[in-house]
Amino acid sequence: MSLFLLISVFAATRILGLICSKLCSNTLTKRDPCAYAIYIFVVSVVSCISYACFTGFTFQFDKASLLLSVALALASFLSLILSLFIYRLASVSGVNVITTSLSLVCSAIIGFTIFSEEIDTIKIIRTLIMLSAGVFVYLDTSEKDEAKQKQKSTTSNKGMLLIIIIILLLLNCYTTIQSKVIATTDLITDVNTFFFMTNVYMLAGSGLYLIYVYAKNKDILKQNLVLLKPKELFTMTGNTIASNLGVVLNVFILAKMELSVFTMISSALGILCAAFVSVLFREKLRLYSKISILLALLVTII
Repeated sequence: MSLFLLISVFAATRILGLICSKLCSNTLTKRDPCAYAIYIFVVSVVSCISYACFTGFTFQFDKASLLLSVALALASFLSLILSLFIYRLASVSGVNVITTSLSLVCSAIIGFTIFSEEIDTIKIIRTLIMLSAGVFVYLDTSEKDEAKQKQKSTTSNKGMLLIIIIILLLLNCYTTIQSKVIATTDLITDVNTFFFMTNVYMLAGSGLYLIYVYAKNKDILKQNLVLLKPKELFTMTGNTIASNLGVVLNVFILAKMELSVFTMISSALGILCAAFVSVLFREKLRLYSKISILLALLVTII
């Protein structure tokens, strides 16, 4: 499959995922740990079925797959748990622009150092453009947030906020390196089996937590069963399938493209796909949002 076709399908999965996420977002706005556990449980079930179908129900287990899938599942759990705290310390827009911008820089550095990718002027320009686009995304979302909430971070929790952001960046660096290694080496026998096992561990972890919640307070669990309504199940399933396809495509694309290049293009596609979904839902695009879209287009062209 050509690189252009892979990236096109990757963009399509991002759009499908964004649409499904938007449709079911209202049920997760409370950021209740139990709700997230139910969400992970459902997503993990769908993911296990999806990856089992990808493999034709023929798994190729090996020691590396079993161990690395545990590490990825733990990283995913930890990222989610930290996200439950970080948005209580600062605004959503502020956190997103900081983590996204720093992740872009970290991914570029990883590509240039660990994977010995060549540094050239175009890559530096792409990085600077995407950082600028991130700033405009922040300005756009902060305008929306300003009317709804005030900045929550205080002097007493700024240190905790910094620590959480650093940990999230380290987790992102780990998953980035792991994806590139899987894409460019024979360490993992079968990629689908690897991701299948990752979701098996996440399924087991979320299931154990739900059993704990049920034993401690049944009412909390019952209140969050709204996630199991047909509409929510449908949108979560769609989002999960799109996400799983995106993960697999991510590995295939990284096998053909440098990490420092794909990171910028992936981020640009994220902005463009989000803009497309906003138009689809008839949301008005503000000036800052339009500027970020133009910058994202520029990155994909150069």
